[in-house]
Amino acid sequence: SLQGILNYIGIENKDKINIVTIDACRDNPFEKFWNKDTSIKSSGLAKVNPPPGFITAFSTESGEVAPDGDGENSIYSKSLSKNLYMPATPIEQVFKNVRFDVLELTNGLQKPIESNTLIGDSYIVNKLGLYELEKDFVSFINNHIESEWLETINLSLLNDYADQIRVYNN
Repeated sequence: SLQGILNYIGIENKDKINIVTIDACRDNPFEKFWNKDTSIKSSGLAKVNPPPGFITAFSTESGEVAPDGDGENSIYSKSLSKNLYMPATPIEQVFKNVRFDVLELTNGLQKPIESNTLIGDSYIVNKLGLYELEKDFVSFINNHIESEWLETINLSLLNDYADQIRVYNN
């Protein structure tokens, strides 16, 4: 079961960030083998409860099915591949971007979801944006040092820069 796999990964990697993505948009393949008199009928995959340290992303919400889309990859996979390596984007935001794309492309019929049990600081897959942020920070400081910076410095903006750099360095 997926729950068993997540538990195993969680035990082996309890001090790491674990990202599991499931793009399975079909009905339960085992349902056809069930007794025809059973009251158990399903549509889509069941809800999963990952252990701490996971973000488990699904192409559609539990109990639902989704279209495969046209072409070689699903709508979800196409959006995920587009968004996953966006520079300096926290993983939570990546999946929000994917959800927006898929909802828009399916006219609201498919709603990707995540189960997030991550702990600690934000995780950035592609840290390329860090260099630009640090360059902006140095420029900001240099501009204020030249002009009586103690009186004019915007401490809120300075703290925002420092927070962003701290997040990107993790």
